[in-house]
This record gives sequence, C-alpha cells and structure tokens, in this order.
Amino acid sequence: MNITTPSLKSGFILLAAIALTHTGCNSEDSPSTSVTSNNVSAAPASTLGDNASGGDSGDTSAGAPGGSSGGDSGSYSGGGKGGNSTGPQLPPGLVACSGNVIFDSLPISLTDLGGSGIIPLGNLNPPAHTFPTFHTYYQIKDSNGGGAPVDKITVYAPGDMIIGSISSVRTVASGKTDYKAVFYPCADFEGYFDHLSELSADLKSAFDAASGNCQTYDPGTGNVELCSKPLSFAIKSGAVLGSAGGPTTDSAALDFGGRDKRVSSLSFVTPARLQQGANGFDLAHVVCPSDYFRSDLKAQLEAKYAGKSGANPACGVFAQDLKNTAQGLWYLAGTTNPVTSEASHFAFAHSNTDPSKPVLSVGNSTVGSGAFSYTASNSGLKNRDPAEISADGNVYCFESLTKSLSGGSAAGIIFILQIPTAATLKLEKKSANACGDGPWTFSQAAVAFER
Repeated sequence: MNITTPSLKSGFILLAAIALTHTGCNSEDSPSTSVTSNNVSAAPASTLGDNASGGDSGDTSAGAPGGSSGGDSGSYSGGGKGGNSTGPQLPPGLVACSGNVIFDSLPISLTDLGGSGIIPLGNLNPPAHTFPTFHTYYQIKDSNGGGAPVDKITVYAPGDMIIGSISSVRTVASGKTDYKAVFYPCADFEGYFDHLSELSADLKSAFDAASGNCQTYDPGTGNVELCSKPLSFAIKSGAVLGSAGGPTTDSAALDFGGRDKRVSSLSFVTPARLQQGANGFDLAHVVCPSDYFRSDLKAQLEAKYAGKSGANPACGVFAQDLKNTAQGLWYLAGTTNPVTSEASHFAFAHSNTDPSKPVLSVGNSTVGSGAFSYTASNSGLKNRDPAEISADGNVYCFESLTKSLSGGSAAGIIFILQIPTAATLKLEKKSANACGDGPWTFSQAAVAFER
C-alpha cells in the first residue's frame, strides 16, 4: 500500500472514560425528562485479534437523506452524534499522515448502492439539516422495490486504521440500534461511519467490554438509550467493520464523513457560531472522504455521486458562506453562540446534486419548514442567485419553486427576502401562485435572521 499507517498492535486498549457524546437521531433531541444515566464499566477482554447508521418536510422515504428512514444524527454543534469530534483524546500509536492517499479499500461493494448512489456533501433537508450536511450518504439498495427495510449490506474498513470511539442509539421499544464508529488512519485525519446497524463480532465485543457513559431518555416518542465509549481498536484495510441497513435499523443510508487538520480552515462569515472540535477535528476542516482513496477507487466512487450535472467538485460543497451577500448560513435573530440546533434557522445555498439551482432551506417553523429550489435569473428582483443579492435595500421575490429533494412542485408558495444590512436578513413565505410585478411588502409574519 502506498500509504503511511499507524503501528498497529493486535487488540484494543481501553482509554479513560469520557463524557457522553449525544447520539440521538436528531441534534434537537436532548435529554430533558425521564433521564437515567449510567457509568458503564466492564473488564476488557485480554486480547482481540484484528477484525477480519427525509426528504422535503414531511418526506420520510427511504431514498431521502436526512429523513426518518435515512437520516443523519449530526448538527453544526459538537453535541450531535455526527457533529464535532467525539472525544478529547486520540488513540495511542498514531503517526502523522503522509499525503492524501490513506484509503485503499472500498467501504462497501458498489453493487450495494441504491438508485441514488452516493449523495454528495451539502445535502439540504430542514429542519434537522437546514444547513448543508458535512458528510456524504451511501444510499443502500432496496431489493423490496420500495418496501421496508432496505437490504442489509457489509461495511469494510477503507484502510488500516484505529477505531477511537463507538457510540450507539437504541430505541428501547423496538430494540433497533444505530452505531457510529469514529476512526483514525493517521493522526491528522478523523473519519466516521454513522448508521451502522451491526458491528462485527470482535468490534461488538470490544464495545460491550469498554467503559463509557450511557443515558436513557424519552424525546417524546418513547425511550431511547444512548451510549458512548472510547476505545482503541486496530483494524486492517478491507476487514469487516459491520453492517448497514437491514431489519435492525430504520436508516436507509450509511453516512461517511471526514476531517483533515492539515487543510486550510473553511470560510464561514461568523465562525463563532460553530462549536470547536477536539484536536482540530471540527467543521472548519470538513473534507470529502472519496478524495483520500487510491486514484482508481476514487474514480469509481466519483462515478456514483448523484446528479452533479458535470459539476466540479463531484463530491459537493459544504461551506457556502459568501460575505456581503445572501448566500450561506443565517441564524434566527437573537440566537446565542455556539449554535446547537439547525431547526430555527435558514440557509440560502446551492443544491448538492445540481449546483446551478439555488435552494431556500428553511428550518424555521414560523416561516414554514422546507427546502425549495428554483432556476436562477441574472437580472431583476425575481429568482436571483443568492450570491448576487446584497444589502441594496431591495425586496426580492422567489416563485416557480420546486421541492428540492422530492422534485415535486411547490405551487401556491412564494418567498420574499431582503437584506437590510450585510449582517441581517428578513424572510417571509406567502400564499400565491406567482410573484407578480411587485413591489412586495412584508407583513408581521416576516422573520428576522442574522449572520
């Protein structure tokens, strides 16, 4: 292999227990009532050899990333199961990364991908994913032809690496469980798989034996048990990590994300809005996992990205903030830092599968949650691209909208928007079939956002 890998010892080393990392299915779910917390401690096994887990608002189909059937659990905060770095300590035995080729095995068989293939970075699915997502989705094939569940598929280690932590979320009533595995092929790169439905036998034994923290709480839909455990489990490239899909999970996609401390920080208008991750593995260092594969495997993965219309990069764009324009992330006025949920906010970004299409991604329930795309115009006050809207005093109108994930018409809805200052934005959804000639005026239903 043309990669630098850690010196791996057979087995695993339990690290000091860390505080629970929230592992709920949505970042909004936080323990508030009926919480039981347990410090879980068990004697580690002596040795373990190398081991040979929505659509538009209301759309929870299996093919819609972010919905209840294929959803993600992270947020732009550090508390989500898919959010910032899981723990304060790196596993021992890691060495510095050398170059960008650190993966030399496919994480799944490409024949196990569903019809949508791999969903690029930047997916928009409010309210849980009002902001562009910071990971890719591997859609799982559905041999039932639309029935539930999707197929159970095997997930492999894409390279030699050390698994540094595993967290789980289990629905008590059904017993269905999702796992997230955070791993390190070298000291400068953190990757993770979320929505694993099962762990391999050796990895499950390591997880069960590890010390950690567990909580049980009721988010309003029944009790959920959350567990987070640090460990240091060495695994070879191509070895089985576990499974995704199948009857033991409600997830229809496998999340694959990565962060690289070596890359320049991504640009956000207000970085203080984002929580900082441990060891530099935060949202300012999000990267596309497929960029780190051997060239022949990278080409195979890029051929499976959904949509794109020949766009570059194939893997999509995560950070889309553009200062002094409407483009990027907007927060409900008065929101304190750091932001811990996306549900109240607004993003004006571009589609991750067709970057020529702007998307009004509304998490705020007062405005009316949903993601709506349109064909951009390069002149006038109707359907302008967000990058061309500035604090010019004008009120802009958006019509002929499409539900960006399902592709269905959003007939009977228009939006009006204004940027009073470079750091403030006003938005209102109205019931109308078209914008008309204007001018347009806001009612008391308008909602204020800020950078």
